[in-house]
Amino acid sequence: MEASKYWISLPEPWTQWDNCFMAAIGIIGVMAAVKLCEDYYNAFHDR
Repeated sequence: MEASKYWISLPEPWTQWDNCFMAAIGIIGVMAAVKLCEDYYNAFHDR
């Protein structure tokens, strides 16, 4: 993967920003997963 080489070669301030960026993506991912689980639960139990 060329992208991974690019990320690894970023200077220090960018790696700090990347950590914040990854944390934000993680939070959004968790929220999306919770919403999907709620939708699935509601659809499964509305029968």
